[in-house]
Amino acid sequence: MDGKYLATGCNFYAQIYDVDTGAKLCTLSDESFPKGSGDLFIRTVCFSPDGKSLATGCEDRLIRIWDIASQKMKMSWKGHEQDIYSLDWSRDGRTIVSGSGDRTVKVAHFTFLTSGLGYCFWTMRSNYFE
Repeated sequence: MDGKYLATGCNFYAQIYDVDTGAKLCTLSDESFPKGSGDLFIRTVCFSPDGKSLATGCEDRLIRIWDIASQKMKMSWKGHEQDIYSLDWSRDGRTIVSGSGDRTVKVAHFTFLTSGLGYCFWTMRSNYFE
């Protein structure tokens, strides 16, 4: 993205802004989440390397992948037992790494996500605080 855009997350919504003008370019929201059923804080956001997608991690333990151009959710999956606090993409954009309050880091490859084979091919668990 080369610093041209900024993504933020808050309750129910992720927004993308133009850094030069400050203009809000789009707002992303999961319309399937039942309104009135509580909060849905987006804890982390991350642009894909090609700038076409945005990953969001939320307190509902779902990772959502958004197509920025259409402003539609491409996919989602439950990756953790607690809130998701960090996300990052691999350089080739085919893998996402997520970190959670459940003290795990999960590595997901999109061939697993789209093939029905499950999503996570590697989980690291921290026992540091036990």
